[in-house]
Amino acid sequence: MSNAVHRIGDWHHPMYGTCSTLFMIGHAERYCRQILDSPQNRNILQQAELEAQLTTWKTSPPNPGLAHLYEAFRNHRLIFLYRARAHAQSSYLADPDSFEAQELLISQQYAEKTVRHLMQIPATSNYLNFQSLPLITAGSELTESNHFLRDQVHHRLRAIFSLNRFPANLLALQCLEEIWDARDSGNQSFWLLHMLQTGRRLLLG
Repeated sequence: MSNAVHRIGDWHHPMYGTCSTLFMIGHAERYCRQILDSPQNRNILQQAELEAQLTTWKTSPPNPGLAHLYEAFRNHRLIFLYRARAHAQSSYLADPDSFEAQELLISQQYAEKTVRHLMQIPATSNYLNFQSLPLITAGSELTESNHFLRDQVHHRLRAIFSLNRFPANLLALQCLEEIWDARDSGNQSFWLLHMLQTGRRLLLG
């Protein structure tokens, strides 16, 4: 499948444009799940390769809406990579400065930017159905001080549910609010880890 997508190149799909190759860099999610299950199996070389693929990926979006969506999915997968790294390091990373720098990287450079990219896409856009996954990934990383962006994430998930009536979006919102409560109480929880711990399985995307 990966080879077929590479042969497609920059062919324009009517729904997600030229983003096929970015969607195919799905190894980040699988790698993250692997590390959540077995932190000792962290593969530094694999993580570096995935990070390089994501940070250097380029295309020419046919319109601004797709450009914002592309950046949201790129950041979604980078957040996954950095959360996997943080989880693997949690047993031995004792330096509070390193921990704080890592949290700022995730929350400010990737999570906040992702939400702002998605909010640039009108709630009436056809691309709304593609926003759930990067929205909950980035939204769950927002800190207590960022009430404005949290409200925007809340309203956008409601808008997506109003459009497609897919119950998973309401469950995602409930999960998100639980994570925000946990974060506000000092418990840093990654949304995928939270879902696994609570026995949830959400089909988003």
